[in-house]
Amino acid sequence: MTMIDTAEYYTPAQLAPVITSLAERWAGADHASLSEQRFIQLTEAVLYCTDTALTQRFAAAERLRAADTAHAVPLQTDCTDLTPQKDFARLPDAETLYQEGLALLQTKAQKLVLAYNALMPRFVNFGNRCLADTVTRGYPAFFHRYNRLYAPQDTLLTLDYPILNDDVQLTGLHRVYAYFRSICMEQRFFEVLGQQRCRDILELIFPAGTLKTCVENLMLPIWCRMLYALPGFQPAADALRGQLLAAATPGSAPLAEPGPQTPVIPADHPCAQLQAKLLEQIFGQDAALQSYLADALPGIVLQGVPEIYLPEDVF
Repeated sequence: MTMIDTAEYYTPAQLAPVITSLAERWAGADHASLSEQRFIQLTEAVLYCTDTALTQRFAAAERLRAADTAHAVPLQTDCTDLTPQKDFARLPDAETLYQEGLALLQTKAQKLVLAYNALMPRFVNFGNRCLADTVTRGYPAFFHRYNRLYAPQDTLLTLDYPILNDDVQLTGLHRVYAYFRSICMEQRFFEVLGQQRCRDILELIFPAGTLKTCVENLMLPIWCRMLYALPGFQPAADALRGQLLAAATPGSAPLAEPGPQTPVIPADHPCAQLQAKLLEQIFGQDAALQSYLADALPGIVLQGVPEIYLPEDVF
C-alpha cells in the first residue's frame, strides 16, 4: 500500500489550525507542558490521519475509474478524474480530511480486533516462540497501548517474526494491520495442509529443539520443500537461478521479504507453471492464498535445493 502524502496537496497554513486544535486538546489549559517533541508527535499524528483519508479517496477514485472503463456507457460521476495529476478543488478542508482519517483508523482498528479474536481459537505456532510471542503477546499489547488520537503513527510492535511481503514503509496501524493479514494467510496455509503434516515437515527441516527457538518464517520452508519435491522443478530452478542472480541488485530484499527489487519470474516459465499447478491442486479456489504464495517463488529459486530432501510420501 502506497500512502498519499498530505504535504503535496495541503499547505502548512491549511494544516496549522488542525494541529493547533489537537495540541490544545492534549495540553488543556497547561500550554507550558507542550514540549517541542510532543508538538512534532502531534503534527505527525494529524498528517497520519490526513494521509490515510487521502489514500482512501484516491483508492476509491481509482476503483470508480476502473468501473467506468469497464462499462460501455461511462458512469456519470464527479470524482473519477481525481488523481494526483489533477487539481484538488474538490478536496475537503483540512479539518474535514483529518476527521475522515480519524474515523477510518477507528474502523480499521475495530476490524483488526475482530479478525484477531476470530483467529485466536485456531491459531497454531508449532511451539515457535517468535511466532507465538509476536501474535499472542504483541497484539494484545498493541491493542492496549495504541492511541488513535495522539499517536496513530506509532507501530509499537517490533514484529520480529519474518513474513512474506512485509511492507516496512508502513507505520502505525497500517503496518500492524497489513502484517496481521500475512499472519492470517499463513494460518490458512497450515490449516489447508493440516497441522500434523506441517509439523512433520518442520521437524525434518529444523534440527531437534531449534524449531522452538528459531527466528524464521515457518511457511516458506514447507512450501519450498514441497516445490523441490515436484519432478522437474529442481533442474528448472537450477537453470533459472543464474539468471535471477544476475538480475538481482545489491540490497534487494531477503527471501521472506520480497520487495520492488525482487526478480520477476514469467508466468510461462516451468518453475512458475509447476507452482501454479500445485497451488491449484492444493488450494483450489482460494485465489488470495495462491497469489500470496506465488510471491515467494523468486526467493525459493534463489535459495536453491533444500538441504533435507523429504520423501514423496510426506506430501
